[in-house]
Amino acid sequence: MKPTAPAVALLTWAGVVSGKHYVELMLEDPQNWVGGPGLFPSRVLAGYEEPDNGTHASTWVSYLQGECSSLPRCTAFYSFRGFDTGELFGYLLGGSSVTIGDFVRAPWAANSTVWNVYET
Repeated sequence: MKPTAPAVALLTWAGVVSGKHYVELMLEDPQNWVGGPGLFPSRVLAGYEEPDNGTHASTWVSYLQGECSSLPRCTAFYSFRGFDTGELFGYLLGGSSVTIGDFVRAPWAANSTVWNVYET
């Protein structure tokens, strides 16, 4: 989904997993965002990598949501696909909610998604 304005919009995911509610932070195109120096590595709780084996992006996000649900300190996560390799990467984060200002563009990243996590 493409934002209708340059401003960042929020999209609420309909599901609730393990008492956590996930809200996607909509990033401006192109979707080549990765965690900036304020996030990586100091706020990373766990990192994941999946080889390019046809995993669909929504399956990867669901996997990361499940992992985040198992960590009480997880307050956000982001994922992206390596532009050249096709590998999927995901990082669970602790601390406060993330904003667009926490991310930087990277020419080697594609299909970025960012999610804030709230207790329900």
